[in-house]
Order: sequence, then structure tokens, then C-alpha cells
Amino acid sequence: MNPTRAENHLTLLSIRVNGRKRAAFITGGVFVIFFLAAVFLDLSGQLSGRSLTIVGALLAVFGISFLMSWVRLEITREAIELIENIQE
Repeated sequence: MNPTRAENHLTLLSIRVNGRKRAAFITGGVFVIFFLAAVFLDLSGQLSGRSLTIVGALLAVFGISFLMSWVRLEITREAIELIENIQE
């Protein structure tokens, strides 16, 4: 691989890592806040029946979204490590 192209690709991947860190942080924060709100509402007796089902579905969506963004971040980090090892 051409060293210039590899360096350019590493720069691009480092920019992607920063964006994916931000996305994982935001989706994780939304998930935690929503989870705590759901626990609080459930303990106070405000969630029951249909609303509990809707909140459970939304929690699943936010949780899966966080996991997907975290996996994308780790894949990008591993791609950086791979390219750095190839350059050596």
C-alpha cells in the first residue's frame, strides 16, 4: 500500500473515530436517561399495560442503537490498528 494513501486513510479513520465516539456517547446517554426515567415511572406506578409495552419497546430500540454505534466505533478502531500494523 502506498504510504501516502495509507496515511490519508488513517487520517480519515481517525476523524471517523471522533464522530463515532460522539455518536456512541449521545446514544448511550439517551439510553441511560430513558432507562432511569422508565425505572422511576415504573416504581411510582405510572407505567402499566400498554404504556409499559411502548416504553419497553423504546428501551430496546435505544439499547440496540447504542450497541450498534459502539460496535461501529470498535470496528473503526480495529481498522486503524490493522493499517498501523501493515505500515510497520
